[in-house]
Amino acid sequence: MDLSLARQLIQTPDLAHRLRRLSFFDAHFRRQVKALADRNGLVATIDAVRLTRAFLAWGEDFTQQRAAAALDRRDYIVFTAATLLVRLLEIEPIAVARRPGADAADSAQPIVGFWPEGFLYTEYCLTVLQAVLQQEFGEGLAMTRFAEDKRIWQSFRENVAEDPASAIGFFDLFVGAEPNWSFPAVAAQRPAILRAAVHKSAPPSGHAAANVPGDDGDLGT
Repeated sequence: MDLSLARQLIQTPDLAHRLRRLSFFDAHFRRQVKALADRNGLVATIDAVRLTRAFLAWGEDFTQQRAAAALDRRDYIVFTAATLLVRLLEIEPIAVARRPGADAADSAQPIVGFWPEGFLYTEYCLTVLQAVLQQEFGEGLAMTRFAEDKRIWQSFRENVAEDPASAIGFFDLFVGAEPNWSFPAVAAQRPAILRAAVHKSAPPSGHAAANVPGDDGDLGT
């Protein structure tokens, strides 16, 4: 997938926090989706009410589970991008049509023709994640071969139709994170966060475990 638009986003100061403001998110989403659609020979029509619903549902998702960020902040950022994808797929604020005069050759991605809406939602979330990780950690994503495999996308679409939360597992697969297929929507059950919890609770060699006040890690808020 082409995440080159992330280079522009990196110039936006404090992107992770600004995306959590509805006015910024709405304007940003519209611009980015238009650019992604244009690049792939598509026209995307956005339903403002549905987009607001998706945004508000996403806000509730990451606020309720933000304590997991204290254990592995990077993995939690991946999780929050994946939960945004879930809400977009579930509420469907975009209607997509092929641009008049465009043909299939306009898109380098066969996946676009198979599932254009899912492709746009996923590429948007990946582009945002790429920019945020670059800002926060000075590193981007290492996309896996699964992101270009149409068979994986077919499974992705079929599973999401039954359970939108399964999108988190496929998103993890695309970015090289270890999926939790059993409880994908539970941040505390993510393999990376479980490992971090074990590491954090283990006392130093030769010392007894100390009682440490909880830290409600908050994704940098």
